[in-house]
Amino acid sequence: MNISLTNLSFTKKTFNFFLNKCSNYGYKDIEIAPYLTAKKPFAKKNIYKIKKLIKKKKINIVSLQSLFFGKITKNSDEENYKHFKKIFKFAQMLKIKKVSLGNAPFRKKNFLGETINVFLKISDIAKKYNIKVCIEPISKKYGNNFLTDHDQTLKFIKKLNRKNIKLLFDFGNFCEERNKNIELYFKKNIKFIDHVHLRGKDIKKIELINLKKKILFLKTIKYKKTLTIEYLNGRGNKIPKLKSLI
Repeated sequence: MNISLTNLSFTKKTFNFFLNKCSNYGYKDIEIAPYLTAKKPFAKKNIYKIKKLIKKKKINIVSLQSLFFGKITKNSDEENYKHFKKIFKFAQMLKIKKVSLGNAPFRKKNFLGETINVFLKISDIAKKYNIKVCIEPISKKYGNNFLTDHDQTLKFIKKLNRKNIKLLFDFGNFCEERNKNIELYFKKNIKFIDHVHLRGKDIKKIELINLKKKILFLKTIKYKKTLTIEYLNGRGNKIPKLKSLI
């Protein structure tokens, strides 16, 4: 199991600062929001800069997230498809095999049939670049109208029936959704889960005991995919060292 940090925890710091922090704290894997690396993240100049930095630090980027964070976009399907092509090409050039799909303009819609076609198209584009798309359930409190919980998202993924469309299991979101046993639910649906976001109910706080408990659970059931610690701070304060978690 790969345990990663995200540059969303360092929004007020440079990308290089983020990498130094990861390296100093023992993390060799990261998840990144593209627009936090540069104003024009998909420019070749920026991609080569990232390649050079992660090679120097011996760090691996396991996933992309917040794909629309920081982007001013026209809310049209064609504009979104062009954006995804850039995302997937960016990922391929950096040898990233998956992306986390959370908030996106088309998830504000209420039309199931229309959204299915959008995701099928995204799946087709991702396949050309050998990328997996992990769909994250996003609550209605963030203005999202579709795929708002794990049950709905899982049902949708099964309906799509695409090998490169998987579930992003978010421990924090799941706890907000229900009182069901989180461990039983995870074990039952583990074959559909390809990525995990690990946090407490408050994404702005680090709950070390809770993190360690969840990581131990994932190790016990032999979860071998990727995991990112989600923590919104801005400066990465109170980020735990990797060895304190395992």
